[in-house]
Amino acid sequence: MKIKTILWPVLGLIFLFSIANEEQGQVRRSIRVTGRAVDRNGAVVSNVLATLYSPPCRGCIDNVVPSNRSFDDGVFFVDSTGTLRDQFTLYLEEIEPPGFWSPIGAAPYYKLAHLPEFRGIPIKPSRQSSDIQLGDVEVKIRFGKVILEVPENWKELAPESTPLFLRLRDRTGALIYDGKLPLTTANASSDSVKLALTPGRWKVQLMMRHHNQELSSPVKSVNVQPGSCALLPATRLAAAQPCPA
Repeated sequence: MKIKTILWPVLGLIFLFSIANEEQGQVRRSIRVTGRAVDRNGAVVSNVLATLYSPPCRGCIDNVVPSNRSFDDGVFFVDSTGTLRDQFTLYLEEIEPPGFWSPIGAAPYYKLAHLPEFRGIPIKPSRQSSDIQLGDVEVKIRFGKVILEVPENWKELAPESTPLFLRLRDRTGALIYDGKLPLTTANASSDSVKLALTPGRWKVQLMMRHHNQELSSPVKSVNVQPGSCALLPATRLAAAQPCPA
């Protein structure tokens, strides 16, 4: 009888303790992630967008993904709110060169998650501090310029407002983009399409619809490096060339 008398209070304390721990894990608080954006050699990379992604909460309609641009010295910070149970992923992405358009989308890069550079950095909130300092962080999502020439005869076939379509495959052959280009990027009367692509080998192709027919340019392969610029001629046999100065 005495054993039962002692046992029930002990079990009650264990239950209350577990509830307290459960509630503590659910308390939302501010989180700040800081670091410095660098390349693989440790040199500062300026003009970087830092995004801290977390899956939307259950029942939430909108999922606001906080992001911030880095300073000139590569230092970045990004704030969010979460609990000890939340899983965050940090993405560092170089800003596209002016006048160039990127078809790769934005964090969390669902279509590109099979490539390691698009998986981001896992961030786990700490019990001890709301500030998570990462130090130097390599920027994996960087850009090179690709200028894809539009076939010359397309200008004579369709009016200026006719849209172009882009088909883009990554180095594994996966289809990353297959759709209409923004008219602000290029149209049937444009001389070229200016793309911002990340490092690696890509295959690109342009299409245009004219009188219920689909016209296609040759599939072009290009190996992109950070800060590089490649010109892809519209003719089938012509290889990629460095962009004219």
